[in-house]
Amino acid sequence: MVNRFGAVSALSLVLACSAALAQVPEEKTFDPGMAIRMVHGLVSDTRFDYFAGRPQEGRAQRLFDLWIETFDPNAMYASTADLAPLQDRRDALLQVAKKEDFAAALSLADAMKALAIARLEAAKSGIDAAIADKAADDWSARTADSPRAPDAAALDVLWARKLRHQVRDLRKTGQQDAQVRDVLRRYYDAAATRIRGLGSDDIIEGFIDAYANAVDPDADFMPPPRATDMAELKQSKWSDLGIGLVLRSDGLETRVESALPGSAAHFAGIARGDRLLEIADGPGGAFVDVFGEPLDKTIERLRGPAGSKVRMRLQDSDGLIRVVDVGRAKSPTNPLGYETEQSTLHLDGKTIGVLRPGSLYVDWDARARKQPDYASASRDVHRLLGEMQAAGVDAVVLDLRNNGGGALSEGIDMAGAFAGKRTMVLIHEQGGRTSNEVAKVDAAWDGPLVVLVDRGTASGAELIAAALQDHGRAVIAGEPTYGRGTIQSLIDLDRWPSPGTKRMGQLKMTIAAMYRVNGATLEQGVEPDVAFASTQPREPRTRHVLVGPRISTKVDIARPVVDRARFAGQRPLPAATPSQTDPTLGAAAALAAEIAAAVSR
Repeated sequence: MVNRFGAVSALSLVLACSAALAQVPEEKTFDPGMAIRMVHGLVSDTRFDYFAGRPQEGRAQRLFDLWIETFDPNAMYASTADLAPLQDRRDALLQVAKKEDFAAALSLADAMKALAIARLEAAKSGIDAAIADKAADDWSARTADSPRAPDAAALDVLWARKLRHQVRDLRKTGQQDAQVRDVLRRYYDAAATRIRGLGSDDIIEGFIDAYANAVDPDADFMPPPRATDMAELKQSKWSDLGIGLVLRSDGLETRVESALPGSAAHFAGIARGDRLLEIADGPGGAFVDVFGEPLDKTIERLRGPAGSKVRMRLQDSDGLIRVVDVGRAKSPTNPLGYETEQSTLHLDGKTIGVLRPGSLYVDWDARARKQPDYASASRDVHRLLGEMQAAGVDAVVLDLRNNGGGALSEGIDMAGAFAGKRTMVLIHEQGGRTSNEVAKVDAAWDGPLVVLVDRGTASGAELIAAALQDHGRAVIAGEPTYGRGTIQSLIDLDRWPSPGTKRMGQLKMTIAAMYRVNGATLEQGVEPDVAFASTQPREPRTRHVLVGPRISTKVDIARPVVDRARFAGQRPLPAATPSQTDPTLGAAAALAAEIAAAVSR
């Protein structure tokens, strides 16, 4: 589910290279009543949606909770006591699709907006007390498993802790108390203004998304472009260039989720977790503080004409602040990561090849035209493995960190590049049908292999790690993966005839679930054989298992190339050095060299 009200929630957006628009779609009018009726029909039909057969019991409560969380994702605006008198509106929310009347959703939205604005105004009044308070207790945002504050008094305590945390964090950037006060007041003023400005169109679109999610937790409703969006498209606003960052924001701080492989940001050494403090347009430009700024405004500051530069002041996870100049230019990586990065490391007399596919990409248009040299992740990995084998590398590290997946077929064939034509994943469809998906390529590398994963390894990338682990083909290293074992399909709601110029948008819905060749669901994630200890805090895992834990399977498992148990366990990470800025990759390469030495004996 995409939270549409970014003033109060996390949001991520890719800023990569040019996204020139070949054609602007005809402007039409959004019909929300017809849209929610079609969404209801699709997610409730077992022929279409994998989750359509879930029990009806509790659906009204799920929809109510999702709608509340849309406005209050961190449970900082409403206590359990605040929500108690609103609970009687649950059943009315379920009737919205049937009646095509959004009054119940709009009424509840107004109540949540009022609660949010009241809390934001109260927070602004508490800034001075937070600056004067020297208490050192910490604060972190609520996770999906955290209980909501029972009453106003408990919520007051949470806000006091949050404000102290914000004050302390701003002081770390060198700001004096007067500056801290000004920044926080501006932030809370802006947050309240954005919430007040939420119109009925924003709210209705968000409710349709929540309605789909009450049945299908991985569904995502995307409304058609509005008239204002069309005007921007016609001006070719998006012909400007970015620098290749994926950002996330909690409405206060903006942090780097990842730098796309091969992008300008990647080569500048910008890393996941870096906090974006200030932006200047070029080396001579004045720095602008982006604390509390809407994410789309920050994105606008980063974009600019090809050949120009943007200067950023960043703070890393250790609190160190640095200034980085990055050029805006066409990156060798497109927004989907259409490139596989390769490198070599030399450790303990062994040569280690490293491959890092940006995503499980494929050039669908070229493939449909039957071009023999179309680009795809699995083909690129297969080719690069052949080159590495010819160059005499001793072991390979496949780096799947922050790889969110992509084309399912690419994940299957990338696993095949290491394990050959074997079953790599089981696809379980609605109704119980299960198919064994087999790689179509021969193995290009049969030597020692380490697959490096983290919390950002998801979906098809997890498929690769799981298949190579189950077949005994690789040692998996890093940290537990995200745990996303469902497959979605994008449905264009406008494919069905509609009267006049009405448009309904698109719906991404779940059509199947992925299971490992050992029968376990990928929703549980992949546990590494070798866990690298780190001093950096880990974000809590909030995704819950959505499908059945196991299915029966009969798959021919490959004979293990290496005894994974021999290397399993937890290992410390070495400290970063000027020559090795990625200690995790260094640790994975050292593990690969160790495996290569053991195999050669």
